Amino acid sequence: MRGVWRIFISRRFAVSLLVLMLGLLILAILLPNPSILSPEEIRTIKEQRPYLFKITEILGIQGLTASPFFFVLPFLIFISTAICTWTRLQSRLKSGGAEIEGRVFKAAKEVTVKGEAKIVRSRFLKAFSSPLWSVQENIKEEIPILIAHRGRFGFWGSMLFHLGLLTVLLATIVTGLTLFTGEMLLTEGYPIPLKEEGFLKVWRRPFFGMKLPDEAITLEEFKRVFKDNKYPIDYIATVRVGEKDGFSFLKDIRVNDPLKYQGLQYNIDRYGFAPSFVIKGKDGKVLFDGDINLVLVGGQEDSFQIPDTDIGITVRFYPDFVMTKDGPRTRSDILNNPVFSIKVTREGIVMKQGFLYMGQEAEMTDIMITYTGIKYWVHILVARDWGAPVLFIGLVFLVIGLIARLLFYEKGLNVVINAEGENCIVKVSGYTKYFPAFFEREIKKIIEEVTK
Repeated sequence: MRGVWRIFISRRFAVSLLVLMLGLLILAILLPNPSILSPEEIRTIKEQRPYLFKITEILGIQGLTASPFFFVLPFLIFISTAICTWTRLQSRLKSGGAEIEGRVFKAAKEVTVKGEAKIVRSRFLKAFSSPLWSVQENIKEEIPILIAHRGRFGFWGSMLFHLGLLTVLLATIVTGLTLFTGEMLLTEGYPIPLKEEGFLKVWRRPFFGMKLPDEAITLEEFKRVFKDNKYPIDYIATVRVGEKDGFSFLKDIRVNDPLKYQGLQYNIDRYGFAPSFVIKGKDGKVLFDGDINLVLVGGQEDSFQIPDTDIGITVRFYPDFVMTKDGPRTRSDILNNPVFSIKVTREGIVMKQGFLYMGQEAEMTDIMITYTGIKYWVHILVARDWGAPVLFIGLVFLVIGLIARLLFYEKGLNVVINAEGENCIVKVSGYTKYFPAFFEREIKKIIEEVTK
């Protein structure tokens, strides 16, 4: 048991665990994060770099923070840091703060000052008149010795810093136990249950489980706000929680203004277009009639398969279509003249291609395709993290403690006054925890005040 105790009271052990934890977090941040990647990007990584995908599953931010190892690590750091802090506090209280812990910087200077020892002593006491200095006086063999100390608040700043570190570690543990993260896909006009069956994917579940809301959520409208009809400056998703005929409320979700409901936070992640197509066979039979969520923002190309057929449709979208000598272009991202470029493929071979305008029915080899309208879809990130407010409190403690530690750092001065005739030989020596150059300058300034 003594060996275990020695390990836990060792600062080196706590620092080593902290470095290990930070190293793993840095690695996790550098690896791809599946929760913010599109399905196509995830599929590309899985196919082209399977080794990277495997590493990401284990050491990526989602896999790492969900592993028991990452829960145990901050717990061990918390215990070790708490023991070290308590041991240091006990040592300080026993010593009465008479000694500075750890490494210190020393400085000394000897000067001759005109005047009697009593006068020189009073000048030094005046130099130490600030309430930040505490001064004790000893007389040894009729030689006055002044012992000045400053920066006792710095120790308590250090204690507050340690408390902040413990609070941050506690926040990590709380997050590990309570974190819920998932993603939803909302298309205009379609209610989606807030229960787990309405999620595209649930990344993290709380250790003790949780009850999701019983209501449904509907994307009533998605708007993009442009400046000068060119630059997007805001994205607004108006959602309805609940049923129109029963309990419900509307909320505009913006990038920095999420929906908060029953402890969960719903944030806009990205958006896209959901064109409405009616596709018929040559015999007039309807093969597809509905909205299809496609990734078409920024000139991207996307595709889908007609159900129960070997026919594929590849789509590119032009929100404000114009034909130029260099080919089709879009004048802006505003839906002024929405046109689709369509490729019909069978077994990967392009059978026919062309442009599709709103309301137009176009014959594409074996099918007739009509573009009847366009909606928006919005990808929503859902999260609950009870460790976040604890983390904020811990960071406040860390900042205040660090500022107090640096502003009120510990330093001390010993002034020995030896009378020799009409003059006094004064030896000023001292020590400081930080900033030795500033400390030497401070000694010089005090001596100048006394000798002027």
